[in-house]
Amino acid sequence: MCIEKPMDCIGALFARHRSEKVIPEQVSNIIASLAKSEPQPFVVKEEKYLLTPCNAIPYIEVFNLYKSLFRDQDVRRFLYETTPYAFVEIALFVDLLYKSVSRLRFAISNEYSDESNNTQRCGQVSISLELDENGELTVSLGIVIMKEYWNRGIGEDALTAIFNILKGAGVKTVSATVHLDNAGSNRLFEKVFGLPAGFNEQDPQNAYLYSKKL
Repeated sequence: MCIEKPMDCIGALFARHRSEKVIPEQVSNIIASLAKSEPQPFVVKEEKYLLTPCNAIPYIEVFNLYKSLFRDQDVRRFLYETTPYAFVEIALFVDLLYKSVSRLRFAISNEYSDESNNTQRCGQVSISLELDENGELTVSLGIVIMKEYWNRGIGEDALTAIFNILKGAGVKTVSATVHLDNAGSNRLFEKVFGLPAGFNEQDPQNAYLYSKKL
């Protein structure tokens, strides 16, 4: 884990970034289009929220969002093994996020209705695009919500908003992988995707695979 071996985490992130150097033009064009998309508003129980491409948000705000997410152990236990923990790891993660041409993340923000019009970053939706062996576009996504915003119904409406954004970009099918023991996320994905399509091929013992046509 990164807590014990931070340099392993940094190495894994660099390796991921290096692997993105040769990206099909179709993928990079869609990512570029999505990165320029306008903030998508949605309402949950009369509270206003926004989905905004992280690339369009000041660096320090994105850094603080991921610092809160990655250093919360209740959130962290469901994330990938090389999740950043130290400040330098998170800074590198965010730096690569801005440079990525096959992955994009949208920040979920709570928009307060007071006169100051402040926003509070409360989660993120990640999107990854690639072409399969048949040249078909595949899109996978994931969502992470800060613990204090759990059980508010944010995830369902955020994913619905993301579906609309992706559909507008010409995406026809999306998929998602969820740990078997992540009961909350599985309830969420069953609501918006339906029952699992099967098990993730790379981790069939630990993860469900969800799929949905847009």
